[in-house]
Amino acid sequence: MVLDRYFTYEPLALAMARNNDDFRLVVDATLSSIFSTGEIAEIYRRYFGEEPSEMALTLFKFVARN
Repeated sequence: MVLDRYFTYEPLALAMARNNDDFRLVVDATLSSIFSTGEIAEIYRRYFGEEPSEMALTLFKFVARN
């Protein structure tokens, strides 16, 4: 099946001071929460102006860390 939308893995990073494990933990937990609670769908709608597809929602669930 050829899809009309491409998903790629693009590793990104946030720059932060070394040895700032407390801040890193807050960022990781917040991002995981946004993905796992489904809040990412509202963010997606706000910035892309459309509903995320089922494939996008599946991808979001895949990248969420529980």
